[in-house]
Amino acid sequence: MTPVVLTSLRYLQLLGLARSRPVVALADQMVVSGTSFVTMIMVGRYCGAEGLGTFSLLLSLLLLANAAQLSLVCAPFTVFRLRGVDDDSPRVRAGSVATGAGFLTAVLTILSIVAAIIVSFASTSVIAEVAAWALAISLPGYLVRDFARRFDFARLQMTGALLLDTSVCVLQLVAIYALGRTGQLSGPRAIVLIAAASLVGSAIWFLRRREEFTWRRERVLPTIKHDWRFGRWLMIDNLVCITQLYAMHWMLTGMIGTSAAGVFAACLSIAALANPFLQGVGNYLSPKIAETVSLRSRGATMVLYWRATAGLVFVVAIFTAVIFLFSQELLGSLYKGTVDQANAGIVALLALRMLCSAPTIAADHAVVAMESPKASAIVSLLGVVLTVVIAYPLILRYGVTGAAVALLIGTAVESAALVVVFVHKLNRWSWHPATSTQGNFR
Repeated sequence: MTPVVLTSLRYLQLLGLARSRPVVALADQMVVSGTSFVTMIMVGRYCGAEGLGTFSLLLSLLLLANAAQLSLVCAPFTVFRLRGVDDDSPRVRAGSVATGAGFLTAVLTILSIVAAIIVSFASTSVIAEVAAWALAISLPGYLVRDFARRFDFARLQMTGALLLDTSVCVLQLVAIYALGRTGQLSGPRAIVLIAAASLVGSAIWFLRRREEFTWRRERVLPTIKHDWRFGRWLMIDNLVCITQLYAMHWMLTGMIGTSAAGVFAACLSIAALANPFLQGVGNYLSPKIAETVSLRSRGATMVLYWRATAGLVFVVAIFTAVIFLFSQELLGSLYKGTVDQANAGIVALLALRMLCSAPTIAADHAVVAMESPKASAIVSLLGVVLTVVIAYPLILRYGVTGAAVALLIGTAVESAALVVVFVHKLNRWSWHPATSTQGNFR
């Protein structure tokens, strides 16, 4: 073959690889996590440690609301998409799931508005009042965008999610940069801008996807009941996981001050630079493992688990080594005076925590796919209780460093326990060609 032909063939091979679902899922998460990282840096630089602390606290509440939607709506749709529930067609089920998402969003938004009204009357802090209303305004946009991207993930339409997230992220960064340069940016305003960009991108997404949804009134309520029954333990699991992480922000705020939470958030943002890889692989693994488990193939499930886990641990181990070597330089160059470089040890501890969690990502998705969200929730609850119990004396003695140590220990114990649960459920799952429908959800 001529060099031109060989070059063309190689180009086509690379193009095919770039369009593969795992690569697109990873690219999507790199866009999302990269935008979150840049947003965190801009808020830190333009608003200072205290503004960054307020931003991270509001973000934690948005993530809690999103965890409820992920557990009760998106995860059940992913798990049961290929298993069928009664006589649902894919489009009918999608319509019912979207209705459930809308109902949940309305409930959470009403609750947040009530909370904002209470804060307005009860609090003397203008910052607290503004933050409460920013949360209430932002909640719908934030939730509808995540539903849209999770819907595409469940159907293994990774390109659609990438297009949505890219458009939202561009709008978000431009808006935050514009306000930051004019000196008008604050933590609450950054949250509102993120939600506004999400709402615009999601509206375009729904116009393009409207034919994927069919509504049958008689199927809406049974589907919501089925999914919420399955997702109730998964919701506890996800809420507990987020609480474990952001409890440190709230404890630092209460025990030291908002600036301490800002320092912790800055260190965590650098340690979480591996998140695009971890979450990107996870976004692909969740529907892929659900599909494999639905086929009742133990061999295929184990091959998928070991390949994913080996890749995750290898990449995160390299990342952790780099963080240990250059955490001080990264902290100084990215936050430029907002956060002291003496906190580089905190970044290293939080990066080590990421390494502890890497072996459990595939295991967690497999446990959920084997219809055992309760077991996963109990393990997560163990981790958060341990983290909070040991965090209090450690924060009193060591401040922000103590919070990082507590989070590392809690994550390590939780990861070990989840692997044990995975092995136990793997041995008990019914590996045969029969089709699972409702499940026992125990």
